[in-house]
Amino acid sequence: MNTPQKIAILGGGVGAVVTAFELTSQPDWQKRYDITLYQMGWRLGGKGASGRNAEDHQRIEEHGIHVWLGFYENAFSAMRRCYSELGRNPGQPLATWDEAFKPWKYVGVTEDTPKGWVLWIEQFATNPQTPGSGQECKPLWELMVEGLVLIAHAFGTSPLGPSTDETEKGCCCFRRCKPKNKRCKEEEADEASDCELVTCAEELLVKLDMLLSGIMLDVGHALLDAIGMGERLAAELLSLAIRLAKRSHRHLHVITRLLSHFRKWLWHKCEPLIERNTVLRRSFIVLDLGVTMLLGCIADDVLFLGLGVLDRYDFREWLRKYGAQRITVDSALVRGSYELPFAHDPSSPTGFSERADIAAGVLIRAMAKTLLDYRGSIFFQMQAGMGDVVFAPFYQVLKQRGVKFEFFHKVRALHIDSSDPTQIGSIEIERQVNVKSGIGGYEPLVDVKGLPCWPSLPLFDQIEDGDKLREGWDKLNYNLESRWSSWTPVETRALRKGTDFDLVVLGISLGALSEICAELVLTNGRWRAMVEGVTTVQTLAMQLWLSPTLAGLGWTGAPTILDAYAQPFNTYADMSQLIEREVWPAQSPASETPQTVAYFCGALADAEPIPPPSDHDFPKREYARVALLAAEWLRKNPRLIWPQATQSTNPDCLNWDLLVDDHTQSGIARLSAQYFRANIDPSERYVRSPKGTTHLRLYAGESGYKNLYLAGDWTRTGLDVGCVEAATMSGMQASRAISGYPQKVVGERDSLLSR
Repeated sequence: MNTPQKIAILGGGVGAVVTAFELTSQPDWQKRYDITLYQMGWRLGGKGASGRNAEDHQRIEEHGIHVWLGFYENAFSAMRRCYSELGRNPGQPLATWDEAFKPWKYVGVTEDTPKGWVLWIEQFATNPQTPGSGQECKPLWELMVEGLVLIAHAFGTSPLGPSTDETEKGCCCFRRCKPKNKRCKEEEADEASDCELVTCAEELLVKLDMLLSGIMLDVGHALLDAIGMGERLAAELLSLAIRLAKRSHRHLHVITRLLSHFRKWLWHKCEPLIERNTVLRRSFIVLDLGVTMLLGCIADDVLFLGLGVLDRYDFREWLRKYGAQRITVDSALVRGSYELPFAHDPSSPTGFSERADIAAGVLIRAMAKTLLDYRGSIFFQMQAGMGDVVFAPFYQVLKQRGVKFEFFHKVRALHIDSSDPTQIGSIEIERQVNVKSGIGGYEPLVDVKGLPCWPSLPLFDQIEDGDKLREGWDKLNYNLESRWSSWTPVETRALRKGTDFDLVVLGISLGALSEICAELVLTNGRWRAMVEGVTTVQTLAMQLWLSPTLAGLGWTGAPTILDAYAQPFNTYADMSQLIEREVWPAQSPASETPQTVAYFCGALADAEPIPPPSDHDFPKREYARVALLAAEWLRKNPRLIWPQATQSTNPDCLNWDLLVDDHTQSGIARLSAQYFRANIDPSERYVRSPKGTTHLRLYAGESGYKNLYLAGDWTRTGLDVGCVEAATMSGMQASRAISGYPQKVVGERDSLLSR
């Protein structure tokens, strides 16, 4: 009988946990594998870890804002399977996956105009599809066609589109198609042959070329309107492009010319009015952005080469290359597209700058999936902390299956086998504490109103010297998740190949690898290129508990996730649905009971220099920096989102007394009762996707070492941007590289056309 292979999984983020989940989803996996997961500190989650503060109403404390997108097909599939196996009884809190994740359809950005910040909020339609059902991603061509349809819809519903009367007159290009009965013109157009449609397009383009190349330059857009071709002509251009695109991709040249002429007309139409008309400006930005992306994708042969061919460009650089107007490139839509994946230069003191950088193909793929390929809803909102909703169920299921967990084990280094440099020979690990004997191992979860949760601090009563650890947690920075901790580990040990492990899954995030994998970086050029080229950025977070309702604060719409706001807390989300999962007294003064919870996050510029681990006070200084940034931000920026929550004598500054503080402090001192976070530890740094770096990422099964596999959103997945879906895909790919299962990972390759 074969002895099961010992697998050491290092780290407890999404990628690592999903690797364990997929490996153990196979029948009789115990006969093949013996799996142990090693985790620093007391909880799983990585950058997605959350905790419950037992000393402060069991409130949820996160690393930042966590929402799930509707295109997260692999992540939702794993969650659905996990909840099904978890088997919570009906009536238990969050008994099923769809109780844990609720659709969220309101998304917005803020525009920085000469008159100040302006909200721009959109409601996205829901659809009857279910995320995680195994449905394949839409091919690139289908996404392009849907993009065209979306552009046409945006044009038709904008002030630029043709009036109803003009629409009813019909498009001149279809008048040549003789009606057989009184059927709609769309049916007639659909029956027209490819040849007829192309001929219509060519006739229209010749006429328009003559107009635009001659007197058009002198009299501007007025000429088109004067001869009755203005908005109706623009609609005609889009309509023809859609008809041809729906037939096949063979008409790319004609489609490109139609779209180019539409964009040219659009700019001439809008340019004189765009600065002073908000509705017109937004319509133009949406249309210019969409058309430019389609034109650029066609010009760069994306349909045949894949979106990866664009990764040599920064997204804004690429937009400019294909003629997007400056107002579009600098718009809130584009800025928000950079800020959601933290595409910031880590050295920039304000977070977002001209040096912000993200690979064009990576961003376009994410944007297309987000807007055109979501299931159910564009976003989903978790109904408790991410630790409670995601990592507690994963932990419970994996433990039940037989996976072993070694908490309080900090990985120090991976060492190459001196006798076989193609393999990892040993893993240096610090055992941070001793768990008390006689309790059967560390039990990490706590019950909060019937829901298993991770605490914000270790459960000290299960730890030898727990009182000492608790006493110095803040005073001496004994924090077991900190690189700068002053706590002395109880043991440094080596896990050895053949004894403690046969295979290794490295699930620790990229920011920590320059130290943990120093030997690999020194001796392996691909590792060195990845660690140096695929950069990371610090992030910060702020959570506020406020006594008024959201409406009482002055927000007039539905709860929304808002991006592209003032730095550094540029992203805001209402998270008031979490209050019922926390423990607040039923009978308390209004000032001590929250009705609203608000989360904010953004990038945090690096301290210069970042000090060595011996500087134990560094986390305190960074926390103080974030708290100061928060105070400054709240003095200037709340009025836009909460117009009734500001001071009568200073309408820009938050009314501090609206912050919940049961210590009865007053004024700005109540800010100290809120939650701030500086995500400065190496493994907490967000993984960026700068231009020209996608190819530097290593695939899960191509570490260059026979017994080493990789898991995390920093690996080459096909999505290649920091998010739960990419981390899930990586975990699935690591499992497949080890075991052959699962064979299918949705979305890991762009679906291309053959020539």
